[in-house]
Amino acid sequence: MHKAFLVPALASLLLAGCGKSPAPDPSARFEAQPRPLLGGTEASSPRIAVSDNDTLALLTVTGAAPRRQLVLSLSRDGGDTLSSQLAVSAPGAVVMARGEMAPVLRVKGGNAFALWEQTPEHGPTQVLVSESSDGRAFTPAAEVVHNARPDFRGFANLSQPVGKTLYAVWLDGRDPRRPQGTFDVYLARSDDQGAHWGDGVRVGSSGCPCCRPAVAADGHGNVYVAWRKVYPGDQRDLALSVSHDNGATFGEPLRVADEHWTLHACPESGPSLALANNGQLSVAWFSGAGHPAVRVATSRNGAQPFHVAEVPATIADQNHPQLAQSSDGALWLTLQGRAVSTGNAWPPLIAFALPVRADGSLGPITAVPTGGILGYPQIAAADGGRLFVVSARDSMGQSQVEMVRGRAAGHPR
Repeated sequence: MHKAFLVPALASLLLAGCGKSPAPDPSARFEAQPRPLLGGTEASSPRIAVSDNDTLALLTVTGAAPRRQLVLSLSRDGGDTLSSQLAVSAPGAVVMARGEMAPVLRVKGGNAFALWEQTPEHGPTQVLVSESSDGRAFTPAAEVVHNARPDFRGFANLSQPVGKTLYAVWLDGRDPRRPQGTFDVYLARSDDQGAHWGDGVRVGSSGCPCCRPAVAADGHGNVYVAWRKVYPGDQRDLALSVSHDNGATFGEPLRVADEHWTLHACPESGPSLALANNGQLSVAWFSGAGHPAVRVATSRNGAQPFHVAEVPATIADQNHPQLAQSSDGALWLTLQGRAVSTGNAWPPLIAFALPVRADGSLGPITAVPTGGILGYPQIAAADGGRLFVVSARDSMGQSQVEMVRGRAAGHPR
């Protein structure tokens, strides 16, 4: 089969249910082919977001390891064109750009915030945050972690801004750990848009050592942190801790789902959080308990019980979920996986998208035409049902970034 028809054919196979029964209408319709970004420049770890003023922001790491540049590009025409690349990290910096340690992008109004990790010539890894208010320059990078001890810190994440307040979380090795090989989860707060950061607060213990935690805040003093916790017996289930005093203290962690997934290794797959204006919290994660699948739990104000929904087994090799919420309240999930094959074929990894309904249930799955991705697809949801999915793929031995645009069902194309 010609390569140009490979992904549409796989999508048709998935949505047709192999001829067994009529499949539901797709939840979204996407462009037939992904569009290359950044003029074919070698780039990886794309992150995408849509601001309140309808600007599309793309954060990528360009160049080859170890000297890579973190850059931001903007689009004000829905992705038809991108601005020139704006440098975020310092020239020559060793920027971390793999999997769970990739940079993070958040936007609010006309402001873009980038968090990344870089390795200096001497000393421990730095967790840095910088902000741009005009799309033309970034502020000097501020260090999030003030602990001077040469201990591990990494797998950092950043909250969506609430006013001028930002929260950052990371895995930290400054304290004695139990069980051995795990890390504590720490949080720091900035009240001036990332320019200065307070001392770190210990959120919880026994964090799985290579799964990125997630953080969300509602502006009313409530801060939520989700992470993969190593419970007794090497069970790696998802935990959630809640603060009601702007991150100063945290309560005992809640076990989001009693999956009891026993794994004597790190799955390298952290959770994703989304917080709606009505206080409904959604968390997505991958679990190998029972049968491997991506699951989404919803709860009002982070309290138990959680309503748990599971992505159907019509997608094989599910992993790396990401949630994105538009300002008009639409919540979407993207993940990587493969179309289920009934023969000896081994379909390529592609991205899939599906809506998360208000009651926590999942809508129909749509295959996104992103053949041969390198993992970790990212989604941004904009008003009017617009969707933007970015991913990296291998092109003749180089990582290149592509985007596919779509619209949710029921919205005009």
